[in-house]
Amino acid sequence: MRFLRTRATLRQTRHDDEGLSLVELIIVVVVMGIIGSLITMIFVNGLTSQQATAARDLATGRATVITETLADSVRNAVAIRVNSDGSRIDATVAVSDTSFACRAWAIQPDGDFVYSGGSTARSASTASWGVLAEEVSGALTGVAGTPRAFALSGSRVLDVGLYFAPALALSSSPEKVAIRTTVTSQARHQGAIPSCF
Repeated sequence: MRFLRTRATLRQTRHDDEGLSLVELIIVVVVMGIIGSLITMIFVNGLTSQQATAARDLATGRATVITETLADSVRNAVAIRVNSDGSRIDATVAVSDTSFACRAWAIQPDGDFVYSGGSTARSASTASWGVLAEEVSGALTGVAGTPRAFALSGSRVLDVGLYFAPALALSSSPEKVAIRTTVTSQARHQGAIPSCF
C-alpha cells in the first residue's frame, strides 16, 4: 500500500508540474513587456542623440565654411560697409593687383543667409541672391539688445556673430551653433577702386 501511495503522489506531482498557470503566463508577459519597453527606450534615445549630434556637426561644418569664406573675402577687402541694423555687409575685394569684386552677405528677415558677388555694386534687394544657409540669426548684441550679425569697428575691423540652426531639428528648440569671429581688412590699394556701395 505504501508503494501505491507513493506512485499516486508521483502522478499528482507530475500532473501539477506539466504546464504554466494563467497567472504565471500573465506575469511572464508583463515582465517581458517591461524589459522590451526599457530596451526600446534605450535604443530610441541613443538613435535620437546620434541624429542630434550628426545634425549639430553638419551645422558646425557648414557654419565654419561660410564664415571662413566670408573672413577670407573681408581680409582681402580694400573697403567694407555694414548696414544700420547689422544684417548686411558689402565689401570691395581685391582679387588681383588690378581687379576688384563687389561681394555682399545678408541675413534676410526669414532667416536665410544669402550671398551675391559681381563686378558692380550689389542690389539693395536680396531676393535673387544665392542662399548659403537657412535659419541663421545674429549673435552679436546690438542697440537695445537687438541681435546683429555684423558690426564694424573703425573702417577695417569686422565682428561677425552668427547662429546656425541644425538642418534636422529634433526638438522644438534645437541647439544652435554659434560662430563668432573678428576679421581685419588687410588689403591696401593706391588709386581708383570701384564703388561697391
